Amino acid sequence: MRVKSFLIAIFISSLSIGFINAQSNFKQGYIITNDNDSLIGLIDFRTDKSNSNVCRFKESETSKVQTFYPSDIAKYRFVDEGKYYVSREIIIKDAPRKVFLEYLVQGMMNLYYYKDWDWTLESDSEMEYYFFENPDGVMMPVTKKPDEMVNYKKKEDGRYIGMLSSVFKDYPAITSHLDKTRFDRESMIGLAKDYHTITCAPGQECIEFENDYAKQFMEVKFSVYGGFQLLDYELHIPKGFSLMSSTYPVIGVQMNVLNPRWSKSFSFQVDFSLSGLKGESKGASEDFRKEYKLRALMIRGELGLKYTYPSGKFRPTLEAGLGYKGLFSSSAQFISKEYIDEDDEDFELYNSYKLPSFFIGYYCGVGADYLIGNEHSVFFRVTYNNYRNEDKMKLFQFKFGYTF
Repeated sequence: MRVKSFLIAIFISSLSIGFINAQSNFKQGYIITNDNDSLIGLIDFRTDKSNSNVCRFKESETSKVQTFYPSDIAKYRFVDEGKYYVSREIIIKDAPRKVFLEYLVQGMMNLYYYKDWDWTLESDSEMEYYFFENPDGVMMPVTKKPDEMVNYKKKEDGRYIGMLSSVFKDYPAITSHLDKTRFDRESMIGLAKDYHTITCAPGQECIEFENDYAKQFMEVKFSVYGGFQLLDYELHIPKGFSLMSSTYPVIGVQMNVLNPRWSKSFSFQVDFSLSGLKGESKGASEDFRKEYKLRALMIRGELGLKYTYPSGKFRPTLEAGLGYKGLFSSSAQFISKEYIDEDDEDFELYNSYKLPSFFIGYYCGVGADYLIGNEHSVFFRVTYNNYRNEDKMKLFQFKFGYTF
């Protein structure tokens, strides 16, 4: 019990520490100052909302971080991620504000993207804005309220179609098919490209930059491991039987999914493993000697959250979540014999008893990763598992593995 409480306390404490100390994701990039000078270095690649408000820059890995706001610099750009931000003044709900807009298309007609939280909506939802900037420098916003459920039916805000019609009112080749236009990056970029196809002189390249909207920044990592588990099994049948202990090998696979723009430390973890239980235990009453033997194979599935310290080659880890254990190829044998008659034959009790086919529970664990190169690592984990149905299982797993 003390070990379980200790593991849970460490995991909860790490959440606050991780959010404070591990929230950065620096990538190669450069900024353009208001004097049109270039500064090359590393820029913190965070969420769309964060990158629209602030640019955190440092010249090298060991340099001090400098914070720039939209009034401080003209633009900034990530080299490999395909993200490009420019300082612009916009008007939302009749209120001017200066922000970093994300470039989607740079050309004769520029297209920008901006995300903001709208507290005036009943659902307190994020609002997305697309700004079309015509050759005269006029910014024309297009936005859409989140979908709503009305009388158990989804109601979509279609007013963005009218906004687009106003933007492209002089180009019937575009407005003729606006009713089929979706409110997403792909569709908006497509409209900006259609505009350039119509207005750009033959043989002239009018688009200077196009955002790679399909690029994904989620990371998926796979791991394999082996080890062993120490298990205590508690029966729900009448008293007189003690806990059964079992030691059994375990093999498994893991998948971790993380978004470094949100956090480089926290990931969602899916774990599947194969193990078993095999053991026997004895009990006694005033007149009888009792013993039982259990055999089963176990398949385990778990879903949880993992924290990994984000720097250095040696990286401590913490994890916790919920799990499911399924038992198959199981057997249970219960034997009893009277003390008063040594020649009395053993006879089987509870011959109809079957082990539960599944258990539900939770787990928590600690461990460490050791990096091999930039992507791969070897690791060690110790996890505490608590599962129950009618019977109960408590176990520790010791795992050694490799992450690809």
